[in-house]
Amino acid sequence: MRFPHSPTRAVVGLATLAILTACGARSELSVDNADARQATLDTNPTDALPRDAIDASFPRDAIDVVPPRDVPDAFDAPVDCEPTACGAPVQLALGQYHSCARSATGLVRCWGANDRGQLGIDSTADTARPTAVIEIADAREIAAGYTHTCAVRADFSLWCWGDNASGQLGVGPTPAVSLRPIRVSLPGPVSHVSLGIGHTCAIVSSGLYCWGENDQGQIGDGTRTPRATPVAIRGIVGPTLGIRAGARHTCAIDSAGGLWCWGLNASGQYGDGTTSQRLAPALPPIRPVSEAVTGCITCREYDMRVTCSGPNDYGQLGDGTTMVSVVGVVPRSPTFRSREPAAVGCGHACFVDRTGTVRCSGWNAMGELGAGTRSPRDTMLTVLGVRAPSTIALGHHHACAVGDDRVLRCWGDNARGQLGDGTTDVRPVPVAIAW
Repeated sequence: MRFPHSPTRAVVGLATLAILTACGARSELSVDNADARQATLDTNPTDALPRDAIDASFPRDAIDVVPPRDVPDAFDAPVDCEPTACGAPVQLALGQYHSCARSATGLVRCWGANDRGQLGIDSTADTARPTAVIEIADAREIAAGYTHTCAVRADFSLWCWGDNASGQLGVGPTPAVSLRPIRVSLPGPVSHVSLGIGHTCAIVSSGLYCWGENDQGQIGDGTRTPRATPVAIRGIVGPTLGIRAGARHTCAIDSAGGLWCWGLNASGQYGDGTTSQRLAPALPPIRPVSEAVTGCITCREYDMRVTCSGPNDYGQLGDGTTMVSVVGVVPRSPTFRSREPAAVGCGHACFVDRTGTVRCSGWNAMGELGAGTRSPRDTMLTVLGVRAPSTIALGHHHACAVGDDRVLRCWGDNARGQLGDGTTDVRPVPVAIAW
């Protein structure tokens, strides 16, 4: 995802600032005992493998990634068509236990957990099959948080739905939940949106705006006060070209490629060599980058090299260790030379090398590395059946991608139907999804 150089791409959930958020926290952010969970992630790695143990200690966040390119698509087929008949999604956005996809024509379908209305289907019932979001048929971009979801529409307006316990919908403290999309009032057209654990950020023609949970200063307004409506973020020099909300930190890319980060930095999420926390963007920017992505960790590309920093308790940095990095380490793989970041979460991360091979590392109890195994790995495993993805995204313990065959495939945890294959079976190997 090349972001700083293309106005149509969101930076980050990996790439030009494709900063990902993934790991389920409340992005999501309104998670009970969220502070305790973040502290656990940053300071006390969890050794137990069961999913329940992870959920109890892992801050949850969602990963949303803007694809590197749009793929032409005639989207006239019904929802239950064969995987190759519907046309490939051009963008994926995954939350903790839900998934969403956007077609080239702007149709949005979501599936998985729906207890907070995050699917936007006017109910709270989970669904294990892709289902059209109410009233959204012209989306330009989508983003998923822990339990809320947003879309930028054709007229550059922003619409959000799902959980609003932390004000992350941006429409005030009420409603606590919205089962269908509602418009967010912003002072101008929106070009990009990104969701974190319980906060939301959007690039508007007049600047950068953020809102929602703010316990770690992730909004960037210089306070720790939660905001239920959008507030302008100051301090970034020049235009903001890319934005991505991480779990409890946020990063932006300016027009010169400078990477600005604020919010939680207890495990070196910024990658500036410190654990000092910022409550707002501040000079100097961390370093020039060409691409970046973030979740609980942050990966960035510069000088034809990818480095990742932040928590590493499950080997998610991919450097062959489980040691935290505050400066950035190079993910290890015998075939990787120069790479592009693709998607990162909290417990795992995935990369696409120059040959189109997808490789992932980190937590793997639910098969989220897509290699047919269920053991954690601190070095890269090759994802089976997916090559040269046009879009890829990671959720809490699951992942989805569209490969060069233009088939949507998902893998990993499926307890809430978040893979979209009509079952709740764990899938350590990617399965084709009829969407």
